[in-house]
Amino acid sequence: MQCEPFLCWTSCQKGEHANSAQQLANLHRERCPGALVDVVDSSTPELAAELAADPDGWAERRVAEAKRLGVGWAIYCTPAISSGLSWARWRPAAVIAFAGGRVGPEHVAQALARVRCPEVPAYLYAPERCPGAALRVGSGATSPAELVRDLRSVADPPLYGELTGGDAEGAWLSAWAELGAQRNRQRFAYRASITGLLEREGWELQAPGPEPCPVAGAQAAADLKAAALAHSAAADAAVIDARPLTEQEATDLAKQRHLEPLDQAALKRHRLAAAWGLEGSPPTQSVIDADRDGLRDRLRLGWLLATPEAIALVGAHDQALQALRQQLEPRLAELEQRLASRDTELREARETAEMSLLQLHQQVQEERERHSMAEGEKQRQLEAGVRDLEQLRRSKAAQESNHEQSKAAQERAHAQARAELEQGLASRDTQLREAREEAEMTFQQLHQAQEELEHYFLKARAGDQLAQAQMEQLQRAQSLLVRLNPDVLPSAPYPPALAVEVLPELPAAMPDPSLQTQALLSTYAASLQRASALLERARRY
Repeated sequence: MQCEPFLCWTSCQKGEHANSAQQLANLHRERCPGALVDVVDSSTPELAAELAADPDGWAERRVAEAKRLGVGWAIYCTPAISSGLSWARWRPAAVIAFAGGRVGPEHVAQALARVRCPEVPAYLYAPERCPGAALRVGSGATSPAELVRDLRSVADPPLYGELTGGDAEGAWLSAWAELGAQRNRQRFAYRASITGLLEREGWELQAPGPEPCPVAGAQAAADLKAAALAHSAAADAAVIDARPLTEQEATDLAKQRHLEPLDQAALKRHRLAAAWGLEGSPPTQSVIDADRDGLRDRLRLGWLLATPEAIALVGAHDQALQALRQQLEPRLAELEQRLASRDTELREARETAEMSLLQLHQQVQEERERHSMAEGEKQRQLEAGVRDLEQLRRSKAAQESNHEQSKAAQERAHAQARAELEQGLASRDTQLREAREEAEMTFQQLHQAQEELEHYFLKARAGDQLAQAQMEQLQRAQSLLVRLNPDVLPSAPYPPALAVEVLPELPAAMPDPSLQTQALLSTYAASLQRASALLERARRY
């Protein structure tokens, strides 16, 4: 069976009672096997600490786990723990509160408001009025004056005098009477007081739903009662079987905030043994029942009222108390006189302190005004400094912008000039390379001419004069070409061209080579002229 998650709060904190959180959770587990049921009370401190650290996160994790398992989930808590819990995001299906009339209405209203979402419905189960003497203050009167009058009628005069003189104005007793009368009025309208507090906080009161099935309600009540009896029997058996404690061990356990179940049973056995005088014997079930019913207090009261020895002891006690009172009256009068003088001194000291405090307050006020004026002046100076700084920042930004623009323009001009220089240098390199290539071609032609001349000179063995003259002419041409070489070019200018001398006569034994020689020398002269012009142009650049 799967149901929506809900929060259940109960005012009963003892596990042996039928309407406690533990018994309600046990009934839930019995009716819904496999359901996730968490009990947050004084017996589960670890779970309470985890829940208090992150209520919404813990609830979301438990809801996700219940959905994964396909079961329902519920939380049962008590006033001992619920005061520190608050859910802002979690939206359960309902919030249920069971109040038995022994917890103040304001605590019940706070428990119903632990889930902050206003859309979550809340269900209240509370009696119309408190049972018995629960929440009663004093005589139970609903009027402050009547409550004080009833207190005066039953209290000893010295005790009443101490109550009325608790402070200088007597406000303590008046405040107690007002609060007590308010609480007594709430006793007679317990459920209405809770709903009134909720309506004041913005809750809307709705009519109750249909009555539950009587048979199902009776069965649930019987199951809860049986579970409570079983729990009580198990607790009594644990006390009977608990280990005995020494006084020191009992004192140490009583100082601890959280005890294990075995330690709780051992401490309860020790207290029963001390109250009933068992002297090391284990308590019986009858002793436990008698202590639970308050039989020891009733027996003591009956002994005081019915036994002559007890009555005599009461009279002797009253006489001793009266004698002690008479003995202490002079001392009390002296103390009252000293107290009056101390009150006078205290009043004078208070007046002096108030005057000094007033002067100090005036000085502090003046100092505060001066400090405020100084702070105002500093603030104005600071604002002026901030404005100057902002103006300097804007000026600096403008200067930096102008500098960047000028720098960018200079860089562009430098880049353009550099590009033009590189372009001119590339053009000159191209011209120089062309001149060198043409000079190399001229040298090759000269070498060819030299080879042809040598060939002709070898064939013309009989023409030594012509060969010698042509060789000299060739040497002059070679020296000229060497001087025109770019690698060894001198600084002095050269004529644009040189004439070639041709011998007019040839030996008789040689054939007439005039046509070939003339063509060769003409080509040679033209090449020399072109090379000389190129070299001169390259030297000018």
